[in-house]
Amino acid sequence: MSETSSLPPPLLHAAPGRNHDQHIVVPGQVLTSEHGFLRGHGTYTESAPPPGPLPRWSLLDDGEDDDDDGGDASPSGRGRRTRLVASQAGTVNRIHRLLSVTPAGSPPYAPSASVGDLVVGRVSSIQTSRWAVRLGPGCRDAPLPLSSVNLPDGIQRIRTSEDALTMSTLFAVGDLLSAEVQKAQGGDIMLHTRSLRYGKLENGQYVHVPSRLIRRRAQHIVALPPRVGCDVLLGLNGGIWIQRTYPAEWTANMGTDGEALAGTAGAEALAEDLQRVRRRHADTPMDGTAMRNVVRVRNSICCLGEVHRMIDPDTIVAVFDQSVKMGIEDLGSMLHPEVIIRLSECVRR
Repeated sequence: MSETSSLPPPLLHAAPGRNHDQHIVVPGQVLTSEHGFLRGHGTYTESAPPPGPLPRWSLLDDGEDDDDDGGDASPSGRGRRTRLVASQAGTVNRIHRLLSVTPAGSPPYAPSASVGDLVVGRVSSIQTSRWAVRLGPGCRDAPLPLSSVNLPDGIQRIRTSEDALTMSTLFAVGDLLSAEVQKAQGGDIMLHTRSLRYGKLENGQYVHVPSRLIRRRAQHIVALPPRVGCDVLLGLNGGIWIQRTYPAEWTANMGTDGEALAGTAGAEALAEDLQRVRRRHADTPMDGTAMRNVVRVRNSICCLGEVHRMIDPDTIVAVFDQSVKMGIEDLGSMLHPEVIIRLSECVRR
């Protein structure tokens, strides 16, 4: 895509310090080739084409004099020039020299976050005494401090330098986890996993939907009916985790109806048993029936997302049962457009 055709002419000039909600961009569209802009979420940098004279335009030209921006006018200097490009479709936002792209189609979760929200995210990096957790499109990575997680031994103590050096043994980059919002202010979110109900998620399926499709409930960790055989974690950020229901023999000594697994009264006293059951779940492969049930639930959630219906245990089970009633054995076919329409009829009446 050439620089001269990547942006419509009316968008080449805009005042600094304002959000450009009317500026809709698509992946690969050049935002600016000017020097000094910072890369925010939804953008990436690439080398600008070296041949020919350098164009002096910018999507967000603030009229400042850039003659001393450090660019090299020589051919070799032109080869080192970079430009900022959109990595997703959405609207352009600018705060001084920071450019970002907010995804189109759904508002980000961060502005509506509240203390106590359950979220499901993925560790994007390990920093000094904290993890960075990606919560979804349009959200800045949320910090999870080392002091805000449960240690493997379950002992409450001051974190040491040795704990900081072994952080990757708790959560590695790419790990999925459930957490609770500890602080939410101005779009910035801080997490914690001090409760036994939160932690690393293994041996299941993850799917992300627009956060507006998840409504606040009294309980976001839900056991679906026995015929479904799955538990779901409905993150208010749009992250949803699906896993098989723990077999009864695994939890026989952990309270009635899995109380400890839901993090209710008495869970602290059963921390060691809970860690053992989670480890057993992670290490024990699912059988064919359990795996198909998890995939069927996952595709049921995707169907609801495609038709923009609220996602809760009732709607998930309704689409799940409809797929069984229709005799769908090829689970991938649940995501065909004509099948999605038929499956979702039960929740669109």
